[in-house]
Amino acid sequence: MRKISVLQINTLISESNNLKYAITPHPFGFVLTRYESRIKKFFNIKLDEYLIDFDNYKLKSFGSDGKLDYISYMKYCEKGFSDNPMEDDVLDLLNAASGVAEEANEIMGVVRKFVFHNKPFSLEDFASEAGDMTWFFANLLRLVGLPLSDVFKANKIKLDARYPNGRDKNYKTNIRDKAGERQLIKSMLEESGTYDTYSRNNKLNKHGR
Repeated sequence: MRKISVLQINTLISESNNLKYAITPHPFGFVLTRYESRIKKFFNIKLDEYLIDFDNYKLKSFGSDGKLDYISYMKYCEKGFSDNPMEDDVLDLLNAASGVAEEANEIMGVVRKFVFHNKPFSLEDFASEAGDMTWFFANLLRLVGLPLSDVFKANKIKLDARYPNGRDKNYKTNIRDKAGERQLIKSMLEESGTYDTYSRNNKLNKHGR
C-alpha cells in the first residue's frame, strides 16, 4: 500500500473526477480507497488504496523556513479573527465581507497614486494591503465553510460557460444561462462534499427568515 501525504489527497482526487473515494480507519492511521462506479453506480469496483501519511505533515509557520502553506495560513487567520461580543455568526460574516471591501479600496489607493499622482509604484504597500484583503477573505471563506479550491472551480465553471474559446473570444452575450451556471456550480459543491461540511449553513440560512 503506497503512502501519500495529506497535501497529495486533493491532487489525487482532482486528477480523477469520475472516481469515488472513501477514507476509513486503519491500524496505522487512515486509508484512502479509490473506486470506479459502474452499472448506474450500483456497484463500486475497488481500484487502489493509499495509506495517508500524517507523520510527515508539518504545518509551517513564521520563523521556520519562511514558507507558509494555505492550511497554516487559514489557521493563522482564524486565530487572529475577533468574534463579535454578541457571538452572532452573521455579524462575523459581515465583519469579514466588509473587511474585504475596505482593503480592496486600500489596494485601489496604491494603484491610483501611481497612475494619477506620478508616484512610484510601491510594491511594499501593495503587498501589505493585498495581504490584509487576503486575511479577511480567508476568514470569510472559513465562516461560510467554502474551500478555496471550490472557489477556483466555481470560477472556472462560470468562465468556461461564458467563454468557451477563452476570455474575450466567442462570448455568449445573448444566450447567457446564469441559472445553468448556478446549477453546475451547485453540482460541483455537492460532489466535493462542501455542503456536508458547511458548518454554519443552518445559522446563516435561517437569518432573515
